[in-house]
Amino acid sequence: MKQVNIFSALSSYGATESENYLTESFVFLLKLLLQRAPDTTLTILNRLVGSLPLHGLTCPEAIFINTQLKLEQGRPDIQIREFDDTLIYIEIKHDAPISQGQLECYHTQLCQSNYRNTQLVLLTRSRASASETTLAPHEYHHVCWYEIYNWLAGADIDDEVSQYFIHDFLYFLEEKNMNLQKVSWEYTPGIVSLLNLSTMMEVAVKEALPKAILKRSAGWSWRGFYLDNTFFFGIRYEHPLTIAFENNMGNNPTAKSELDLEKAHFLALTKDEQFELISKFVEQANKEVTKGNATVGPQLNDTAA
Repeated sequence: MKQVNIFSALSSYGATESENYLTESFVFLLKLLLQRAPDTTLTILNRLVGSLPLHGLTCPEAIFINTQLKLEQGRPDIQIREFDDTLIYIEIKHDAPISQGQLECYHTQLCQSNYRNTQLVLLTRSRASASETTLAPHEYHHVCWYEIYNWLAGADIDDEVSQYFIHDFLYFLEEKNMNLQKVSWEYTPGIVSLLNLSTMMEVAVKEALPKAILKRSAGWSWRGFYLDNTFFFGIRYEHPLTIAFENNMGNNPTAKSELDLEKAHFLALTKDEQFELISKFVEQANKEVTKGNATVGPQLNDTAA
């Protein structure tokens, strides 16, 4: 079941303004943390803004963070000020590239400002996102969203309210693929095991239901088979230890049966025992689902078709 959190829920109201919503959500979190965990937040902010010409940010009470400040030319996403000498512009990019001359314009306006301690920050998904600027690397500070994720995830904050909002914001970043999971050494044997399971399932269907018309089916979220253009038999990657047999080809099933591989200690069985277990499941599930007697559980986010 998909996790519910406040940032994801509210983002649906501004689907066409996803970059602005991401900015406002990030600033909301920073302001909240400045109030409830100022010392830890000061450390995060100094990582965000990088090395400043004169000194880093020093006083949480003197830090002001605003969004969408309109300048003579352009509108940087975030402005951070501290006392009368420190000014920072942060440009955030989500799925759109940097506009031509955008960073150069903000850099010029910072240099021409009355502030002595200035910095231009670019916050993007990856390092490659800075390819359009002509500024030298030392003229701006480039930060990636996965760094923000890591800093927040590793923040030593005891305040429960702060922990709640950090947790939800991190999950929001995961939903937007701002933080990706490491591909580990299990990748190769995992793919092989998935293909072995698919073959075992296919042979089991042919053995248990020899007259069934079998069609392979796979997508971003599932892998399995259609039987007689009526049933779906397969797995969904969101629940890889559950094999499902459903009517309506997996779309809004009125009856389905599931094999919980973990409860059946499937991975501890021999290959022959695994094959027999799946074959018996297919045979029994076909009877139950055909009669409509199987339990219909919670619907998954991604269906088979």
